[in-house]
Amino acid sequence: MLLPEEAAQARHYLARIPRYTLVTVLITLALAAVPTLIYVSFDGHLDHLLGKDKQVTAMVDDVRPDGTCGRSRNTDHRVEVSWMDDGERRSGVYYHCKNAPVRGSTIQVWAGPSGHVAIDSPATDRAGLTALSVILAGIALTIGTSALTATRNQYRQLLLQGHQPLSRPIAVELNPAGKGSIKMKHAAPDIIGTKRSRRVRVMFHRSASGKTSLSEGAGIWGTWWLQLTRTTERKKQIGLLTRGNERCWVYFRRR
Repeated sequence: MLLPEEAAQARHYLARIPRYTLVTVLITLALAAVPTLIYVSFDGHLDHLLGKDKQVTAMVDDVRPDGTCGRSRNTDHRVEVSWMDDGERRSGVYYHCKNAPVRGSTIQVWAGPSGHVAIDSPATDRAGLTALSVILAGIALTIGTSALTATRNQYRQLLLQGHQPLSRPIAVELNPAGKGSIKMKHAAPDIIGTKRSRRVRVMFHRSASGKTSLSEGAGIWGTWWLQLTRTTERKKQIGLLTRGNERCWVYFRRR
């Protein structure tokens, strides 16, 4: 059965969900800013993004292979161009992956006050950066909110089911599974599911000394007795592990 201090820990965790939500939002905003920060860190890119460049007709003075680019390992080219600006001849360099222009041809480029050359307009780059920022922010927000929602539901489920009678004890073995995760081996396919080894998440661990924490330390490895809570969920399950004076509430998927 759920102990009073364990129930208090669960309620305390649920009360901290808004703080975790704020952290998720801050991380999302930070990731959204990363593409632009990286872009403007290169010389001349900020002027280009702010629209300080102007479009000019340039002559291709030289084209040289310069390594590879892209997943298909295409040839990257260093393209040297020159153009006239207020009666003065100016020059610059840009890099182009695949299908580079030939020497002696004329092309349209965007030239900045610092000599930076770009083949895409500021509007195109702004659109690309915006799209990338939205994608990164969307991924971060989806992962963060999904994890928070799943964890919140697990502790709510524990508070609802933890005070009810539990199933008969089942012998299980806990082992480390890498990256901080835990695998539980069992021999009760009729009760837990046909998969004999499954990952579990520790919700609370009460050590032999009586200290309750969210720790998943190495001290929990070994043989335990598992008792399951009553639930109508077919895939999600909460159980209580006991070993002497130790207790450990865990969450796992049945099938």
